[in-house]
Amino acid sequence: MSLSYLRRNLEDRREDARQAFGKEVMRVEGEATLAGALHGSRTFILNMQAGKGVLDQQVRSAIQFAFNLSGEPSAEVVDLVAGFGKAVLDDIAGAIRKKAELHDRAFGGGYMAIVDRQQPDLERKLAGLIDGFRHGMMGDERLKREPVVSITNNQTNSPGAVLQVGSNFNMSAFNQHHQSLVQEIERTLASPEFGALTAEQQDELRDIADVVKAEAGKATPDEGKLKRWGRKLVDFSGDVGLKVASGSIAGLLAKMFIG
Repeated sequence: MSLSYLRRNLEDRREDARQAFGKEVMRVEGEATLAGALHGSRTFILNMQAGKGVLDQQVRSAIQFAFNLSGEPSAEVVDLVAGFGKAVLDDIAGAIRKKAELHDRAFGGGYMAIVDRQQPDLERKLAGLIDGFRHGMMGDERLKREPVVSITNNQTNSPGAVLQVGSNFNMSAFNQHHQSLVQEIERTLASPEFGALTAEQQDELRDIADVVKAEAGKATPDEGKLKRWGRKLVDFSGDVGLKVASGSIAGLLAKMFIG
């Protein structure tokens, strides 16, 4: 197992966590604005609670990936995941602290104290997850290696057939199909079906698509990132009803990873 590969994957996941938390903050503050309570203390409490949820989801996902890759929670692997979790926690707390500092100056104080009271709860959550990982556990369940990640291709002769996407990235196939992938994504974003989505769905789909397009446009892509974000794009496109686009994108990705 390559620790350097795990390290790169975790670095990508940290950016995913930042984006996920940013969306949660937008949701919380959007709801607070509608309620006329944007600058209320409860908004900061809800932001910290949202951060705890993001931390939990991101660290659990990282633990499962690391275990799938390594097969055991060795000290080196646990340390890498713990470092990732600490970085995510610091990003979340740091973002809210910046807001709290501004609010303390503008409205007379008390906001930073809210963050100080809430942060230990996030630290306990992280410590519990890492301690569980160290002992081969995820919550109440013993960790098990997941089967190979798959992408569902809805354009095969057998609807719902599963195309396996393992570690066998095919650079030749990527060179052959990457431009088609970019074009298919661009067609999807310009389609009437995309235009019929809600503004929130459009924003989320566009954010995911931009990451996939960026990797597909590189001479040497980060294959782990391309696979992971490609899966997100396929899943989300299907979830919002863009079934044809989801199947087309899945088929192109499968060619790159199956050859």
